[in-house]
Amino acid sequence: MAGHKIKILDVQSTTESILIKCEMNWDDLADPFPAPLAPGNLYVSDSNRASVAELHRLVARSGRNVTFERFDLHDQKYPLAGETYYYQGWWMPEFMDAVMDEAATWELRDYPDNGDHDHLLFSYDTIAAYAETTKGYFNANYGWANIPDWEAYVRDDIYRLRQYRAENATPFR
Repeated sequence: MAGHKIKILDVQSTTESILIKCEMNWDDLADPFPAPLAPGNLYVSDSNRASVAELHRLVARSGRNVTFERFDLHDQKYPLAGETYYYQGWWMPEFMDAVMDEAATWELRDYPDNGDHDHLLFSYDTIAAYAETTKGYFNANYGWANIPDWEAYVRDDIYRLRQYRAENATPFR
């Protein structure tokens, strides 16, 4: 699968994050884009999947120009302004919907021992009584999430998506 190219226009550091201003360069770019643009990652090339920088949340978009924000400053990975990298989004729309639904009720439970299975939100790994993952968080609208993913994305909102929505009242797609 060919990756999508993104040209870095500017990189700015703040005390809490890095802002990465980009121009998306792919022909099939729809508005709105059908999946969340962040979280995602920038890679060296389509064949070299070495990470250049994670993109944690989308904070601005105007046509093909986007600004991403990232928070994990400990790894000091910065894309270089003027360079072009390959982009890959990580999430499907249903992942974002599950994280943003603050009214959703999640229940920690064992998967029923009925010979069936489901696929986990965020990872698509199998959850079943016979699988490696036998217990997770369940919501009737969103299905199953493994415990670490639910804790990170839903409970702790590590990408600060709900915080940004509350502060800016803008969509993410």
